Amino acid sequence: MIWLALMLVTVVAGTAVLRLAPGPLDRVDAAIMRGLASLREPWLTSLARGLNTLNSDWTLPIVGLVTLVLIAAFRRWRHLVLLLAALAVLQVFAATMYWVAARPRAYDVTILAGWQ
Repeated sequence: MIWLALMLVTVVAGTAVLRLAPGPLDRVDAAIMRGLASLREPWLTSLARGLNTLNSDWTLPIVGLVTLVLIAAFRRWRHLVLLLAALAVLQVFAATMYWVAARPRAYDVTILAGWQ
């Protein structure tokens, strides 16, 4: 349980630093992105685009719906309620963290996919 609290403190503290003083981290991030972009290969770009399609607008909802149906089919009602409650809390937490830690893209690196 202590590791969970430490992880939460680390995430919240890191997000606060991102929000309050993003300049130094943006410079380091841009340097890393430039280095990675210089390693791009056409076959690797094709592979990454293919993997990106797995995270499309319909894949994750279908997996979630199948999970809900299977939980209901096996009559695990407490698990179903807990899953739905955890997803609701996670949605609120993720939206808050996204708002707090929103950062610009690296300007001199060509982005090949969406920013999500």
